[in-house]
Amino acid sequence: MKQTVMAVCTLVAFAMSAPAQQVETTERDNGVQSPAATDSANAVSALQFVPGEAVDMGLSVKWATYNVGAAAPEECGGYYAWGETESKYNYTDKTSRTRGVKMKNISGTEYDVAHVKWGGNWRMPTIEEVTELVVKCNWKRTEKNGVIGYLVTGRTGNTIFLPAAGYRHNTSLHSRGTNGYYWCGSGRRRTYGYGFILQMKERKHWDYYSFRRFGQ
Repeated sequence: MKQTVMAVCTLVAFAMSAPAQQVETTERDNGVQSPAATDSANAVSALQFVPGEAVDMGLSVKWATYNVGAAAPEECGGYYAWGETESKYNYTDKTSRTRGVKMKNISGTEYDVAHVKWGGNWRMPTIEEVTELVVKCNWKRTEKNGVIGYLVTGRTGNTIFLPAAGYRHNTSLHSRGTNGYYWCGSGRRRTYGYGFILQMKERKHWDYYSFRRFGQ
């Protein structure tokens, strides 16, 4: 049976047959400074986390129609640091819960916001699945209901829309309406301050890596 993945301002895939994984973690020497409970100005606590539909793009996994925290394809949804399952007010190294922690793949685990918020077999895609989406689909920069993003067309003719949602750093939102950054479940093995992403800019899109502290 084909798996299903979804795209959060984290990518979301629906993995029908992917078993739950155990994540190997090695805690940092320094402690983690969590944001205060009152720092919730940009949190998505009021949203109802209703799963999207699984779209068959003719790939190894199916993809979600919209982001975690959204209710329509053109909505950006929530912004999450890599390996975290709640939005927050301030996105920094000090508030990152996974920076410097040895985590190779969080897809389908308790650190996967798509899996935690949507449940079932929904999960974040791996870097390999994102690369497949990039290489084997047609990408067109366009607008949907006034929102700039990419229309991605699969081998089946089915489509998903990925908005240019930007990213959060510190307390600010950057590049919204210009660029898009979507987390993968794969961590960068050599440097445990990074996670892999799908990066979309005006004239190109590719798989890359980003600081785990950013909200994407």
